[in-house]
Amino acid sequence: MRHPRWSYGFKLHLVINSYGQIVNWLISAGNVSDNNADLLKKLIANLQGICVGDKGDHTSLLELFYTNGLYLVLKPEKNMKQQCPANYNNQ
Repeated sequence: MRHPRWSYGFKLHLVINSYGQIVNWLISAGNVSDNNADLLKKLIANLQGICVGDKGDHTSLLELFYTNGLYLVLKPEKNMKQQCPANYNNQ
């Protein structure tokens, strides 16, 4: 019997600080994308400083996070133009 390639489950999303301490966490359904706008807004709410992510965290919310005092450091994909909000480099 062949099993389908899908399953039900959950994802644990964590935000940790430089000391390895959990700052914020969320549990979502397994089919929710890691760069889901609503998920990121809840996960990174009220945070300030520098946030490091992977290429899966590219989002259209960069401007929103920047205006709230959160700077996302992401490795750009090969085919991406540099996306910096206005005055990002002046800080």
